[in-house]
Amino acid sequence: MDAILYIRFSTAEQKTGDSYDRQRRDGLAYIEKMGWRHTATIEDLGKSAWKGEHMLSTGALGKLSAEVAAGDIGKGTVIVAEKTDRLSREGWEPLFDWLRDMTRRGVSVATTDGHLFSPETMKDQLSIIKILLGGQADQSHSETISRRVRDSYEAAIEAAANGGPKVSGKCPGWMTLNKDRMGFTYHADRVALVQDIYEQAAAGRGARWIAKNLNERGIPPWGRKFKAGVGWDPTTINWIIQSPAVEGEFRVGYSNPARVKTAPRTIPGYYERIVDADLVARARAAFESRKVTGGGRHTATAVNLFRGLMRCGACGSRMYLNSRHNRYALQCVSAGGSRGCDAKETYLYDDFEQTALDTILDLALDDKWFSKADDTYPLTVALAEAQKRLADHEARLQRAVDKVLDDEVGELFAARLPSLKRAVQDATNEVSETEKALARARGVVSANEHQKRVMEVRGAIEDPDPAIREASRLKVIQALQGIVESVTCDIYSDYGRCFKITLKTGAYNIVIGDDGVVWEQNYNPEFYFGDNTDHLTQESAVGKLLADIRRRWTAET
Repeated sequence: MDAILYIRFSTAEQKTGDSYDRQRRDGLAYIEKMGWRHTATIEDLGKSAWKGEHMLSTGALGKLSAEVAAGDIGKGTVIVAEKTDRLSREGWEPLFDWLRDMTRRGVSVATTDGHLFSPETMKDQLSIIKILLGGQADQSHSETISRRVRDSYEAAIEAAANGGPKVSGKCPGWMTLNKDRMGFTYHADRVALVQDIYEQAAAGRGARWIAKNLNERGIPPWGRKFKAGVGWDPTTINWIIQSPAVEGEFRVGYSNPARVKTAPRTIPGYYERIVDADLVARARAAFESRKVTGGGRHTATAVNLFRGLMRCGACGSRMYLNSRHNRYALQCVSAGGSRGCDAKETYLYDDFEQTALDTILDLALDDKWFSKADDTYPLTVALAEAQKRLADHEARLQRAVDKVLDDEVGELFAARLPSLKRAVQDATNEVSETEKALARARGVVSANEHQKRVMEVRGAIEDPDPAIREASRLKVIQALQGIVESVTCDIYSDYGRCFKITLKTGAYNIVIGDDGVVWEQNYNPEFYFGDNTDHLTQESAVGKLLADIRRRWTAET
């Protein structure tokens, strides 16, 4: 009789334990003991019988069942598993139906603990009872274990939230859990590196760029990647930038949300904050900006100041910057890759950049780019912290409102609503007052002074010192992305190859040839004197941009 050995376990971690070796060893020994001929081994590694993943078309047992149904597995074959819970934990009915289907097709099923389900034994009432009881016991056992693990984990989370032992020894790489499990030891060099990663992100560098920088500096990554000799990668950088742990928060299931079976939960103050709120906000905003605009190459020279904003006028694909004959030029990626666009023309970049900066740099670089760190930095941090506290209070209030709707605990949480509402209002007032203080600290300079400092940035863009040049160009890149909606590359019948810059307000656009000549400047008076901008304040980003353009339009007309 031919025998097929079936091996299954639920999680990938079990492969490093004894489960796989035990099932294989005992299964082969049982086949030999029964005098059967081992013809194949099929495996469902990391597939849960509780969810029935192994029975799907992607599972090994599911594929084997389909082969039996198709007649590809000969009658008289026996499938051998360790126990019935390797075959199913969904309850006795699915298991019974599957066993009956297999045996009706002439295929038997055996377990190494002594059960044989064959066309003959399935007719026996006692065997049926064994199936029912065994399958039900397997499901009950699985449910009990799952419930105990979930309850234990929830209890550990609740204890940690109230100052008890930490939930787990698994923690971010810049710290290790103390032996008493009441706190963490922070590694100063790694904390400093995380702060450096955030500084690079806030300066406009993307994940690939930062990873490349760390590898070139010879800084080894942490954990298993370091042991394997693998360097930093963009995925790790993205994880660090988005990690709530840098702000001191423990978020249940952050590292592996798919495996979380408990309610979403965040514990503030679980870790020590290692990156101040302002830097966190700036770094994450810069990363989000790269997602919206499409990012850019991780070249350390930051060549294209309009990276991620440039689009082909013919098909809308992004424009790719490359170097030709010591000059930079842009081409549509779809046209260059022969992917459906016929606009294969290239657009010279250097002269366009000079003219574009002459035209709109003063609009992009507002006061926030020139504020003194010693004057505004503490207030900037204070504002970010106040905004974070407001968000936390709002989240607590929402959780309490949800609990009030629960009849069992509603009265308990209803009593807390007034104090939670006051906390939200106090936090809202704190944010408002801090915003006003920051605005006063930043101040506003005269038009001549503003023009002078903008020209200083222009000079730094071409500075021979690579560090000064990079920092200036990254500052301008971020500033331009704040006001520019798009740069469209197209051929005009009267002007030739041109770049059309459109601002986010829609109030202004300019057409510049790739030789640097300004062909058109178009203003939309409705944005300056119409009713549709009454809701915009001078302090808002869009309101300030409109005011600047309105001033320029008035002067030129």
